[in-house]
Amino acid sequence: MGAHLLLAAAALAVLGVVAMTRPGPFLLPCLALLPFEELFLKWAPEGPAYYAIRYGPELAIYALLLGTLARRVADRRRPLLRRTPADLPLACFLTIAALSAFWNAAPPLLVAHGLRWMLRYVALYYLIVHLDWDERRRRRWLTLLLGVALMEAAIGIMQSVVGEPAWRFLAPDYSKREWDFEEIKWDPNFRRGVFATMGTYYALGTYLAIWSILVLSWRWATGRRRYLAALGLLLTGLFLSYSRQALLALLLAAIACAWAHRRRRVVAAWALVSVVYLGLGAYVFLADVPIPASNIDRPVHERFLGPFSRDYWIIDYTFGGRSYLLLDVGGRLLADAPLLGQGPGMFGTRASLLYRSPVYERLKIETRNLFDVYWVAILGQVGLLGVATYLWLLGSLLVAARRLARAPAESAFDRGLRLGFLAAGLGLTAACFFGPSLSDRYLSLLFWLLAGWATVPGGESPAATGDALLRPPEASGIASAPQTAPRGLL
Repeated sequence: MGAHLLLAAAALAVLGVVAMTRPGPFLLPCLALLPFEELFLKWAPEGPAYYAIRYGPELAIYALLLGTLARRVADRRRPLLRRTPADLPLACFLTIAALSAFWNAAPPLLVAHGLRWMLRYVALYYLIVHLDWDERRRRRWLTLLLGVALMEAAIGIMQSVVGEPAWRFLAPDYSKREWDFEEIKWDPNFRRGVFATMGTYYALGTYLAIWSILVLSWRWATGRRRYLAALGLLLTGLFLSYSRQALLALLLAAIACAWAHRRRRVVAAWALVSVVYLGLGAYVFLADVPIPASNIDRPVHERFLGPFSRDYWIIDYTFGGRSYLLLDVGGRLLADAPLLGQGPGMFGTRASLLYRSPVYERLKIETRNLFDVYWVAILGQVGLLGVATYLWLLGSLLVAARRLARAPAESAFDRGLRLGFLAAGLGLTAACFFGPSLSDRYLSLLFWLLAGWATVPGGESPAATGDALLRPPEASGIASAPQTAPRGLL
């Protein structure tokens, strides 16, 4: 035990020094390796190593944020805090959460769990904002993270091709968790959505959907054809996940991205695809086509047309699916505590089930699939006021990205990043009605990371970096040239 404490103290000391000096080299592995977390946890021994992998990256982000703010205190040339579009709505949301916790007398431990569940990786947003990096450094980081996304897509394709051996190797080990999960079992008689190293098919699919929209936005902003190969690989992995949540996010985000880039023909084409899909769904519903409840084990046509069948709605509602959560559970929550909810952490989180929150027994809610609809979980914890301020928070970020993208001095890279974030954020917000989305650690990390780069003006001036390649033409003696996209993949 003493050796473990000594090792932990030494690690914290090293982390503190790194946080005060060069946070980038420590932050990059945390972001790049997090999508492989489930695979690392599967083979990690129980004990300190397991918890270091599980919670280490999140704790490192908090430590690096404190270290970055400490550096800004020492640097009198820059203000301590940068103003962001998230400041006011986030403060209002935290105030409502505190009022809800006080009104419902929620236990402090559950309140902390609930706030972490709702605002996971918001600290990363403020860390990225206050690191204040220039475009060249952001481009390098996004190139590496895009490479991680392409690797995940390739692993998913390999998993689909190889079959059972790959499934058994990549399947998470839930026996070390504090609560029960549904095990992923191999069945050769059914098509199954791939999940690569992310543990769940919806996490992989939605993760690849966000990156697909970003790559599409960069393609339209820069006009480069090299993005098409990356886009094809990402979309292949996405469709092999068979995730309806990811497909919905992709469809809505693609329409928004095309509209933001003023690609009217693409908007019309996507709208036509949507009309055809909805038309098939209307036929399935009106003709009462007997498609059973579409689980991940169903064939492709049943997977994506099943939600339109009458049998699906009956079974989904009866056995506590998303329609039950939206209609029945949502109605009970509104009737019981419409404005402030049940308190942070008291409903809709795994911690609330683990600590046996009395809300479920009092409202006679028996289903355990409370994480399938993100907005219902938010409604249950902080009520309508909390949902409104949370939507205000997300909306302020998207509006800021749109406003900065319209600035005439924006480079093609930054413009593509901001419009891609705008479109992906709209798709992800809508997908929260059909899945956990922003509570998932991979999706939450990616969303807040991109928000940090897309919703505030660019970082340090090129002259301050000392890099001649980034200095303004008039400062380096180079003749002015038309603005072009940065070199490299991005």
